[in-house]
Amino acid sequence: LWFTSWEIVLKKENRIIGGLCFKGCPDEKGRVEIGYGMQDEYRCKGYATEAVKELINCAFSFNNVTEIIAETEKDNLPSHRVLGKVGMEKYEENEKMFWWRINKI
Repeated sequence: LWFTSWEIVLKKENRIIGGLCFKGCPDEKGRVEIGYGMQDEYRCKGYATEAVKELINCAFSFNNVTEIIAETEKDNLPSHRVLGKVGMEKYEENEKMFWWRINKI
């Protein structure tokens, strides 16, 4: 599970439009990182938001997962919107990147 990647498929076209994954097992604090990407023509249409929400729900269904993190480049505004819409908040940054997180409630 933690080393699996999934394809995001647009059912009506039976077309792969993106992908998402966990970037390894939860660490000793219960933190797991997610990653995702979309084909350009399918960005800003809500598909990534829907997929990331489901990935978060999947991760939080495991008792040992307490926090989900992600990173984005500072200029990747569509990805910032996705992470904000699913409830993640920025918690760290450097010159090029933002780091985001959401905690299990």
